[in-house]
Amino acid sequence: MEEINALKHLITELKERVATFGGIFDLESKEERLKEVVLTLEDPRIWSDQTRAQDLGRERVQLEKLVHQFSALTTA
Repeated sequence: MEEINALKHLITELKERVATFGGIFDLESKEERLKEVVLTLEDPRIWSDQTRAQDLGRERVQLEKLVHQFSALTTA
């Protein structure tokens, strides 16, 4: 039982630490930027500029990874 309480305490402490990273990583702005990038990539006109489309595709992948990883840390 003591081990379980120690683990619960550790999890709580880690969640608090992760929450402080929110200001550093600014998750909300990353999520908002991800929405913008996805909307831009849905516009067929973006594909007339292949370089821009590829750059946005790479940015989308990076943002998706970051948002997913951060969300996984905060919900664990």
